Amino acid sequence: MAVSNGVSHHLLAQTTVDISFSHDNRIIDTKALIMDTSNDTVTLQVDVPDKSMTLSPGTDIYLYVQNKGILFSITESRDFPTVHATRVSRRNHARVDDVLKIIYSPVENERYRQNMKNTHVIFEKAFGETYKLPEIENVTLETLYELLHRLNCKVDKILETLDGTNVKKVCPECFESINISASGMRFKAYDHFPIGSIIAIRLILPLTMETPLNILGEVVLSDVEADQDGKYVTSVKFINLTRGDEEIITKYVFKRQRELLRG
Repeated sequence: MAVSNGVSHHLLAQTTVDISFSHDNRIIDTKALIMDTSNDTVTLQVDVPDKSMTLSPGTDIYLYVQNKGILFSITESRDFPTVHATRVSRRNHARVDDVLKIIYSPVENERYRQNMKNTHVIFEKAFGETYKLPEIENVTLETLYELLHRLNCKVDKILETLDGTNVKKVCPECFESINISASGMRFKAYDHFPIGSIIAIRLILPLTMETPLNILGEVVLSDVEADQDGKYVTSVKFINLTRGDEEIITKYVFKRQRELLRG
């Protein structure tokens, strides 16, 4: 029976998948035969040249299906290279530390309730509409007009801030130390946010190219007192996260893990 939940239903017994895991401070990229599946567990026959290798229970192992990584944790490896593994739920996803570009803005509860199913409205209100620049050869007069209009809107926002009418509404883009997984993140904010409040967050993830990601977070922790830098340690859990955005974060986390292991 196929594993349920998202792309994992494509994990079929007697099929071969690409896998990655860390061992002795290095990344192993290889293949594995899926011997059996049941709900969120799999039994794998791992293809490794070193048959004396062992993987401890708790080792993270990524299975790649349709170019998407699914995180599992090894639960039994006494018969290695045969292992048993269980899919890691979102709340238990691997976490990494990094310094990333981040912008954030509080979201009024009423605005969130009105646009829960249309989150792009929330992000456009917080950050302005995301616009992908066209190739130079495709620029038309209409496109130039649109770009000038958007630039004018951004200038208006800057003038509002300088005038004091938009103070503290949006944190300007800056680099912050964060701890992130596919279920949430911790960072330092310039403001204290009440528990349960909603924050619109724009992260710039360094993948193949800089990838902007708009996320909504519900505050689960916010220090009452600021640190010596005048910032408040804030933790959020991601809400209304699309499957695609979850996969992007998971891909970034694993990329960062590789970088840390390779030192």
